[in-house]
Formats: sequence, structure tokens, C-alpha cells
Amino acid sequence: MDSVTVAVLDCFSPIIAGKLLSKLPRGWTLVPIGRTTFKERKTAIKNATAALVMGAPLNERLLAEANNLLYIQKLGAGVDNIDLNYCREHKIGVGRLNAGNAIPVAEHTLMMMLAASRQLVNFDKSTRAGSWQKELARGSNQSVHGKTVGIVGLGAIGRQVAKLLCPFGVRLLYCDPVPAPQKLHRTLNLKQVDLNQILKLSDIITLHCPLNADTRNLIDKKAIKHIKKGAIIINCARGGLIDETAIVAALKAGQLFSAGLDTFSKEPPDNASLLELQNTVLSPHCAGATLDNFDDIAERAITNIKLFLNNIILSIMTFLKIIKIY
Repeated sequence: MDSVTVAVLDCFSPIIAGKLLSKLPRGWTLVPIGRTTFKERKTAIKNATAALVMGAPLNERLLAEANNLLYIQKLGAGVDNIDLNYCREHKIGVGRLNAGNAIPVAEHTLMMMLAASRQLVNFDKSTRAGSWQKELARGSNQSVHGKTVGIVGLGAIGRQVAKLLCPFGVRLLYCDPVPAPQKLHRTLNLKQVDLNQILKLSDIITLHCPLNADTRNLIDKKAIKHIKKGAIIINCARGGLIDETAIVAALKAGQLFSAGLDTFSKEPPDNASLLELQNTVLSPHCAGATLDNFDDIAERAITNIKLFLNNIILSIMTFLKIIKIY
């Protein structure tokens, strides 16, 4: 197709929008939004042939405004923000980037582990305020080295996390419906266990599974009762994986030492009890957001749109996993 209109349904910085624009074939039009409102998204998607989306909600109400939409490209892996049933019914293709941000998210996960273990945010604040708390740090900080780390979900991101942790001399456990190849078991010294074992044995638990009916509130009050006292939880996956009321109670009670959270059940979060806690490290769902990674994401996203519109059947490739809607 020579003339294609591509709607961008998230509000990106001018630098990121420029990267997307630079990848467009001649004759294609990019329609960005200026604000994250329904009205702006409605205007952008109204006559679009394809849509690019990261975290914006593509529900039935918005999709019903699209007159010419053939394809939606998720600029990431999770598609829980897209109404897939509507897309099936209306024969709209949906694609996601497999492992598009695996390395940045894994790096962010490791950063969260270290910051939570060393209470980095609190000591940064106190040092800037003139309070020299060296002995407090010595008496309360934890090391990552030598700990047992439980990885929930050993997909592309979970595997990168495991690789980054190897030099720390940790014991690596994982739970996943699909066993990792034996070669990976040997290379990374992995052991597959069930979720209960992860909860009971891990000093650090890190979540890297999708959000669906089976995993929603995976870490709830009942699960937390089985978690090793003083453990750390990291979530750079989906906010709905954790019952925030339960985790706040566990952090206040000292059942959990700390938590590193990049995702929340509502974004931006407005849970005052969570935001006021001192034993947390929080970030704005930005684990995969690095400038140098977006060049690759933009290239792959536009390539996928071209392939789809040219009626090329997409299956699992080295750079893409397509969700086949029709």
C-alpha cells in the first residue's frame, strides 16, 4: 500500500516521535497525539490504517471510532490493554514485539533488586538532607550476592534477568509452564520449581509473566503468607499481578523487606498507602524505556505493518511474535 495513515496512540516525546517518523516509507502519514485523552486518540485513529500502541487502552469504545483500521502494532509484548475480542470480531490484526525490550527491562529489574536491597532511595534522600547514616546502612542493608532469586516467568525478559544475575553468585529458581531447554539449565544453573517453592525459598522474587485471568493478583494475601520473611519483591511486568493492598500490609508488617515496583494496578498510581512507604523503590512503568532501544523498536514496528499490509503471513520470527487474530 502506497498511502498509509499510522496513528500513534501514546503521547511520546518529540525525540521518540521523530524516530517513528524517520522509519516511515515515502507516502505514509504519522498521526501522533498531543495529550492522552480519549478525544485526541479518537481523532488519531478515526481514519488510520494502522495503529501503534504502547500502554494506551484500546477498548471497544475507542476501536469503534476507527473506520479503516486493519492492524494494531503493540510496541512491546503485553497485549492486556487491547480488546482482542473486538479485534477478532472485526478482523483487525494485532502484533506484538517479542523480546523488543528484554534487555532494558532486565537491566531495570537488576537495578531495582540492588536499590531495594541497599535501600538506595532512602539513603540518597538522607545524605542530601545532611544525615550521615552509614551505621544504619551497615546494620540493615542486604547483599544480592549469594541469595536465592525466584523468577516467575522465564520468557525473553526472565532469561535476560537470569543471565545478568549469574555473576552475582545467586541460586536461580524459576517457575514457568514451559520448561527451559536443558542447555539453558546447565548454562545458567537454573532449577525449575512451582510457585509455592518460589515463594518459600526465594530471598528475592521477580515477576516476568503476562497478566491474564490466571495471573491476576498472583501475589495476594494468601501467597504472601508463604513468602520467606524478609524477602524482596520486584515487579517490572504488569501491575495487576500484585494485590497492592496485600503487599502494602506485608511491607508495613516487615513480612517483606522491600519492593521494587515499575508497574501498578492503576497508572499513574494513586494508592497513598503504597506511595508513602519508605521501603519501596518506584518507577513510572519505564523499565523498557531507553532512547537507544527505541530505534530497533521503531524499525521492527514499521516493518511489521508493511509485512501485514502486504499480506505476508507472519509467524514466529527471530524478531517478532505475531498474535494471529483471524
